[in-house]
Amino acid sequence: FRIMREHDSRTLDESSDIVKAINARGGFKADVTNIGYAPGYPCLLNIFDHTRSCYNRWGVHATGKLNPQRELVVVDAEGNIDPATALLLDYTHVTLIEEYRIDDSPITLQNGKFITRANAAPPVYTAYSRNLSFERSNVTIKNTIHEITDETDTGAPYGGFIRWFALNNLRCENLKLQSHKSYKDYNPDGTVHSIMGSYDVGGHLATNIRFVDCIQTNFYKDEANRVAYNETERWGIMGTNYCKNLIYDRCLLSRLDAHAGVYNVEIKDTIISYIKLTGGGKAVIENCTVIAPENQARALYELRSDYGSTWKGEILIKDTTFYNMPDKPVILTSAVWNNWDFGYTTYLPDITVDNLTVVHPDTVYAFSNLLQDTSVHMDEPTMADGTENKNPMVITATVTIKNNHAGHTYAGSMNPYLNSKVTIVEE
Repeated sequence: FRIMREHDSRTLDESSDIVKAINARGGFKADVTNIGYAPGYPCLLNIFDHTRSCYNRWGVHATGKLNPQRELVVVDAEGNIDPATALLLDYTHVTLIEEYRIDDSPITLQNGKFITRANAAPPVYTAYSRNLSFERSNVTIKNTIHEITDETDTGAPYGGFIRWFALNNLRCENLKLQSHKSYKDYNPDGTVHSIMGSYDVGGHLATNIRFVDCIQTNFYKDEANRVAYNETERWGIMGTNYCKNLIYDRCLLSRLDAHAGVYNVEIKDTIISYIKLTGGGKAVIENCTVIAPENQARALYELRSDYGSTWKGEILIKDTTFYNMPDKPVILTSAVWNNWDFGYTTYLPDITVDNLTVVHPDTVYAFSNLLQDTSVHMDEPTMADGTENKNPMVITATVTIKNNHAGHTYAGSMNPYLNSKVTIVEE
């Protein structure tokens, strides 16, 4: 069921006078405040550079295909960029701009109940689509229930029940959602290739996505003992690509996941299990309860390793309780370094920790080791054997500790080299 925009979109390619003029000026730098032309109406712009490959995924899901650099901004009628959608990357050569007007009149969908009878298909990536697809701006969906029935021992993944694309302002309020059962796909020799998951909500190329008072009815495996599902059993609730300004407010939801780039994330007054980020700006985790999944020694949040474990900006953790796994190192940031060309410079963030409580206390490490071989200097242009470092990560970071009422001891990392690069400041 597709909810479509009121206005036609417009595409400007390299033959257009507008794109020619932009490229003649050198394209867009990340700090640009105006796009250089007046569209005449507020709109969302998807900006592409097909001459560069970006968000090149590493790992089991790597495709080896070129992935054109792209990003969205919101502009007013005069072309001024909304600072909340500032560019993360430079665009020295623009090949395509997609314009989507965002002055759609507000609409509300409410009081619905939807039941998905799960498929029992072979476990391959067919990605069934049985959903509400929002492709217009200024939408509220509220007081709505989604249930999943008839899950069996086999099944193929879904694209998600609530989906969005190319929009500004989607408010999801008082929803009752469910996570999907996870399945495995296999290599030709019978070994497990990966865990296949279905998000219940998610989308691409959109900004200002807000979930308010939303709950996941199967968040807990054992609520009395604060045990959350491991994703080998039930997949997390949300996954996105190329989105900006993602917000959870007063929610009980298992996952907020930003794959290929996000700018600004806010998670407040929420119980959550998986926080996975790629991108920049400011990520806020405030007055939250973060519960490590069953039998997993996970960090409070993860910078996705398959997209370079990068966050160019700040992470704020405030008035939050972390239910970590006992007898395991306490880590704020899970990050992994790989000698892989992701298409951009990767960064470790500055972190502010203000009144954090760790349920099973020990030394709190700001960052994981990043790699097994702790002698590798991942921020230098060449490796020890003289080969090129395709991913010279900017690892210098400042970790500021405030209101340490619990008396936790903080360190940069158990990796000695990384630890020497991280500055701990206690106020």
